[in-house]
Amino acid sequence: MNIGQWRSWALIIIVFSTVSCGALTFGWFSWPPTVRITKNYFEAIIKRDVTQAMRYTVHSPQGERCARATEKAAHSAITMYGGATVQQIKIDVLNGTGSDETIQFGHVKFLYQLPGQSAWHTGNLQLLTTYDNFGVRYPCGATP
Repeated sequence: MNIGQWRSWALIIIVFSTVSCGALTFGWFSWPPTVRITKNYFEAIIKRDVTQAMRYTVHSPQGERCARATEKAAHSAITMYGGATVQQIKIDVLNGTGSDETIQFGHVKFLYQLPGQSAWHTGNLQLLTTYDNFGVRYPCGATP
């Protein structure tokens, strides 16, 4: 490769890096997606695994408040749905409305049957997610 080709590749790498960092910093996209966080949280609730439910929490002042809210909700949801047999699971992601565009809601609808019971019931979980300045999305509370 000659010097002109190296400069072209260097320019492409610089532009790509700048766009990627800008997209994360200014919230053009976030990772991981709310559907993944919600699915992980739901599976953890059914397995009665609070540690797994907390998998995507972050360590920052805002993140710590969100982690406490998520952990409290996980304990409540485990009391309601832990150990259940589930079917017809549907996860929808809804964007927040109002002034905070960083918020998304992962809503899970499902049928569940508790151990030792024959009746099936309809269950609902809703997980709120938000993201930090670098586009890292994390859970910030839930409702069973």
